[in-house]
Amino acid sequence: MNPHFLYNTLNIMNWTALENEQKELSRMIVSLSAMLQYTSENSRDIGDLAEDLNWLRHYLFLTNERFEGKFTVTYDISPELYSYQVPKLFLQPFVENAIVHGFSRLHTGGRILIRGRVEEGERVFTVEDNGIGIPAHRLEQLTQMESGSIGIQNVDKRIKLIYGEAYGVTLTSQEGKGTTVHLRLPLSNK
Repeated sequence: MNPHFLYNTLNIMNWTALENEQKELSRMIVSLSAMLQYTSENSRDIGDLAEDLNWLRHYLFLTNERFEGKFTVTYDISPELYSYQVPKLFLQPFVENAIVHGFSRLHTGGRILIRGRVEEGERVFTVEDNGIGIPAHRLEQLTQMESGSIGIQNVDKRIKLIYGEAYGVTLTSQEGKGTTVHLRLPLSNK
């Protein structure tokens, strides 16, 4: 399908929503359109952190609409990190796992904290949730990348391919308290 057709159609839908005073629907259409543009217009595997976080905010807005306010998200990103590039959509699988798996038994009160810092000469990103946690035997499978969890494996492999074996994904979790995903990247801007 021609992307211009898709964007024009979404634009018409947005104007129709606004004309009918459907502001929430309009916001959903704009978010979806922005997400589609980011993923389809740039085929590179890395991109600017600001653009990736913008895509993630749109994704979380639409997902929170779907789950009817089941969770909140807080960002704590060091400003210095915005000058770097990151693997595209590198946080999304972990945010999605928190929502789908971590909050599977929650009706409200789910919290996700997305952090980014420079620590000991590396860029360290974390996705932390207050969900149900991961049982120890399952966590061992996930940390050894033997789980069949395609999202975790893909991000870890992409990070290692781009930056080297010293970097990648690690998980910590405690049943009943939540899960934290750690993503380590070098300070270089490959």
